[in-house]
Amino acid sequence: MLARVSETSRRRRSAFAAEQDDVIILILCAGDKSTQTKDIKKAKELIEKNKGIIMKIKKEVLERSISHDEHMQAVLRDAEYQKEYLRLNFEEYSRTGDYSLFFKSLERVVKTRMSVSNLAKSIDMNRSNLSNILKGKVQPSFYTTMKILKGLGAEIEIKFAS
Repeated sequence: MLARVSETSRRRRSAFAAEQDDVIILILCAGDKSTQTKDIKKAKELIEKNKGIIMKIKKEVLERSISHDEHMQAVLRDAEYQKEYLRLNFEEYSRTGDYSLFFKSLERVVKTRMSVSNLAKSIDMNRSNLSNILKGKVQPSFYTTMKILKGLGAEIEIKFAS
């Protein structure tokens, strides 16, 4: 189903955008105000006529795609990426006080390196409590955060702003 078609003109060029089944279709053509109604009608016809091709392309793209979680699992196999990922999220956490993203990143790194149970054992923490922290259900103390980071082999570097 064609959700919408809109038009913008500049120097006798038109762009028609349509959204259909989570696919955004963009049609570029030349024209002016005198052909605008005809151009919009033609754009709608082209989209309707090529619906099957559009859905085939969508299917092929989705078959070749991976989810964000799959991508993160792949890139987090790299220890340097893990380090930078945690560093950036920790900086954001220290700047805003919003721990949710930092602990989501920490959870991803933990699950890439080991099981939550193994980390909990290694840092002498209840597995359920650690799991709740990593899921952002509980905000840990600074000491507990440092204990988790140390259990992963991470160190925190303090820098003064210049």
